[in-house]
Amino acid sequence: MSQVEHPHDSSPVIAVFSQAVRDGQWGVPNDQVAVAVFGQVSVDLRDAVLTSGQLEMKVSAVFGEVKVIVPDDIYADVAGVGVLGDYKKVDDREASRRGTVPPVGAPRIKFVGAAVFGSVTVTVVSAASSTQPRVQPGNPPGIQPPTQQQLPPGSDGSA
Repeated sequence: MSQVEHPHDSSPVIAVFSQAVRDGQWGVPNDQVAVAVFGQVSVDLRDAVLTSGQLEMKVSAVFGEVKVIVPDDIYADVAGVGVLGDYKKVDDREASRRGTVPPVGAPRIKFVGAAVFGSVTVTVVSAASSTQPRVQPGNPPGIQPPTQQQLPPGSDGSA
């Protein structure tokens, strides 16, 4: 399976007194982080490629706002907590599709974290048809594993 080329890396999406956006085609690693501190973060997963069928995304807001858009062909489990703030899931699909679940075997993302005097909103939208595979196991697309020359001494198993 070929790796997807994309303009974004898979680094944390962080906004401190600012705004940050991650959208388009990008690789979502298992340890993806999105944090807003007195700022705004927007994460769009509609064209994203997941590195695993089961991911946990750490999403938090402190006096800020994080908005995550999830296509309805991915299970979105929202398990964060609001502390004088909101941590919620919103179904923004047309009425006939609200409440329906993704197909059996669909990827699953669990959203964890906190909204402290802020808000985290995970919005489920209708998935657009895509020719890209939703899950590509391994390294996030565009992120290459370290070569032998990049590995620290002794980490290759040799003495």
